[in-house]
Amino acid sequence: MVNWAVPNRVYRNDQNDQGFIKVRLAGTISNRMAVGSLARVYDAGFAEDRKHFRGVRELRTATGFCAQEAQELHFGVPVSGAFDVVVNFPSGVKVVQRGVKPGQVISIEEPNAVAKR
Repeated sequence: MVNWAVPNRVYRNDQNDQGFIKVRLAGTISNRMAVGSLARVYDAGFAEDRKHFRGVRELRTATGFCAQEAQELHFGVPVSGAFDVVVNFPSGVKVVQRGVKPGQVISIEEPNAVAKR
């Protein structure tokens, strides 16, 4: 953690309960890093159903003064069950990855075609 006028600190999370999904994105037609993409997580089988929504993250390059987020999107989820990950790239292309199990790091690449609107 970076602070102003005080020493920086490093924290380590030793919890390893597999209650997460990490999403790594790669752009092809938007931008290489997929900056500006939105990823949403839903309970499996309910993609885009608000009642089964788990969270949303935007891939950004900076979040504030002296701050930068990791280039993977982290979602906290229950350790049981499966989930659908929906990614909207800045180009308008949408990718849905279904049945993702907790405790995984998944990679999603933007398809090389523009979505029909």
